[in-house]
Amino acid sequence: MLIHIVLIVALFNLSSENLLCNLQSSKITCNDIKQEDLYSNITVIVNPDDVSYLKISNSSISSIDRNMFKHFKYLHTLNLENIQLKNILQASFVDLSALMNLLLHDNLLENFNSDIFDPDNVLKSLDLSNNLIANLDNFNISSFSTLKLMNISNNKLHSLPKEILNKLQTEDDFYLIIDNNPWNCDDTDWIEDLDTNLIAAFCKDFTEDDYVQNDAPTADFVDEPMVQNIDSIKETKSNRNAFSYENKCFSYCTLWFIGGVWLGVILGNAFKIKKLICRPNIRCVQERDTQCEMTNLRLKE
Repeated sequence: MLIHIVLIVALFNLSSENLLCNLQSSKITCNDIKQEDLYSNITVIVNPDDVSYLKISNSSISSIDRNMFKHFKYLHTLNLENIQLKNILQASFVDLSALMNLLLHDNLLENFNSDIFDPDNVLKSLDLSNNLIANLDNFNISSFSTLKLMNISNNKLHSLPKEILNKLQTEDDFYLIIDNNPWNCDDTDWIEDLDTNLIAAFCKDFTEDDYVQNDAPTADFVDEPMVQNIDSIKETKSNRNAFSYENKCFSYCTLWFIGGVWLGVILGNAFKIKKLICRPNIRCVQERDTQCEMTNLRLKE
């Protein structure tokens, strides 16, 4: 199926709306063009198989369904920023088997479900920042084995599912951008799912362990959404892991030091302890000597 898109090209302008050009592998080919036709718009027929990056922004698209993008099977980046998006219907991106980067920031989403994707998706980065998302309870992160970066900043999140926290704690190459959310640090159930490092990251005023930067790391998604400051995010996470390691090392070293001191005391006094344990009973010795003397006297008699 061919999708018709009107492109404004400075060098090629056609006066006839019936004249078509083809776009294939970033090349436009036109036939039956006259000199006087090069002064208006070109209508280009696009083969979806040739499209790897698609950006729609500053528009008014409140809802998305499966039929909108199902023909773009080789699309690796889809940017739908600031389009007043409120609803994404089930299976909307199921057909996008090559999709690696999805940008949905600056919209009006109140929830986000994992059932809009194929479970075998290859998504690597997901930007949900600047929306109205209050929870991610219907987002099954186990269906996103290749996901490396998730931006949920500037939403209305009070807590996160345990599965997302587990992924954050166990996978060193997974990064979560969380700043500017009203995290509920008074919820004991929520706090119990956080280790010391995560409490410091989510609840900056909740702990004295102020080793995390005051501003959470942010990522800039540009037209080709490669995260520009991913190194800073990695450095932050490395520092966090180093802090955890130093804390554990300090505890272990303290225990070993105390144990070593006691062991030294015991070994240093081993000889004295042995003498105390093995010291003969003086009374018994004296009684034995007396008995020996009496026996000798009897023999002499």
